Amino acid sequence: MYALMVAAMATTGAPPSGAELRGHGGPVRAIAVLAPDRIVTGSFDHRMIVWNVDSGTARRVLGFHDGAITALARASDACFVSGGEDGQVALWCGNEPRPTRTYSRHQGPVTALAVDGRETRVASASFDRRIIVSPIVKEAEGPFVIEGDAPVNGIVFSPDGSNLFAAGYDGSLRSIKLSDRLTEKRVQVGSPVNNLVLAGNEELVAATADGKLLFFDPKLNQEATLEIQLGPLTNLTVSPDGSLLATAGLQGSVAIVERRARRKLTSIEGPGMPVWSLAYDLKGSVLYTGGADRVVRRWDGRTGRPLDPITAETTDTALPEPQHRGAAVFRACRACHGLTAADSNRAGPTLHGIFNRRIASEPSYEYSPALKQLDIIWTPETVARLFEVGPALYTPGTKMPEQKITNPADRAALVEWLAKVTR
Repeated sequence: MYALMVAAMATTGAPPSGAELRGHGGPVRAIAVLAPDRIVTGSFDHRMIVWNVDSGTARRVLGFHDGAITALARASDACFVSGGEDGQVALWCGNEPRPTRTYSRHQGPVTALAVDGRETRVASASFDRRIIVSPIVKEAEGPFVIEGDAPVNGIVFSPDGSNLFAAGYDGSLRSIKLSDRLTEKRVQVGSPVNNLVLAGNEELVAATADGKLLFFDPKLNQEATLEIQLGPLTNLTVSPDGSLLATAGLQGSVAIVERRARRKLTSIEGPGMPVWSLAYDLKGSVLYTGGADRVVRRWDGRTGRPLDPITAETTDTALPEPQHRGAAVFRACRACHGLTAADSNRAGPTLHGIFNRRIASEPSYEYSPALKQLDIIWTPETVARLFEVGPALYTPGTKMPEQKITNPADRAALVEWLAKVTR
């Protein structure tokens, strides 16, 4: 039913030209630009939408992944690649309603995708600590697996396609020679690296969990550090010419950075925060953002000025007791979790009545099998512990995005606020 409703937008009741793109049933988790007039978006609602951005219409609605769409990448003029929290990677070409090809499945969520410069191979990274390199065209080598020591959060091919650069949850950056699949060099940066891009074929830029952008040459020699915010940076994209960067986290605004000058140009504080996905268009003049309010918006790629009329957020604009410190902390959670008994149609279960409830027991939500095996009762202490050590460690097998609340006062405020508003 959902797919039919969104597909109908392509012929009736479509947004006018230049309008925000609305159609997803959950936060927009990934964006890939396919052509000057075409993008594809993926969401927590398990769906992908191919949009005509000039007319604001949905050209195709695609369903395949059994979980949120976590990564998208352009593969060629006619194809793109998708990855999901179900560990699956799929190639989509033309106007086919099903994948042209599926690839070796990861044992954990896909965190990143990269396509080499010749458009012959795709590399997928995962929380299962593996990178899988697969052929897009028949004559390309693959598939083969590169094992690692920690979850991999970002990958890019070197300009000549001979190496892969990988960013790890353990704070490592690796250069991997693909001919023998061995690590040529590894550096540690002291904080988890959440994203990685190659800018202008000349420099690697990493976004870290301590709110910094780190700049490296292709031999992994660090050149500079730029502090962006106090919280983690989870999203990072680069303009095609390598001159501009855009980065964001789940608790902050979008920062636009002039790369070569190492300076922050502006911030986007608009609706839809937190921003889950970012992508520059093929000219670098337009920045697309996918927000917690399920909307895709367009901004001037350098100034951050909105290119379309801004409408109000459509979900959770007013939180209960908004002045409470815990309400501010909850902003990063509200994209996935409602607070009332009726608010269950999201990427995560409603938190209504969470305290003294057994984990994975909310009847309106379908949990992962691993979560159902855990012996946890949600109390103020266990909720605080979840955010102290992180979901991946405290609730292994969860679909919840990895995030921590490192400030004990913020954790206490969140628990106190939840106790009031979820009764």
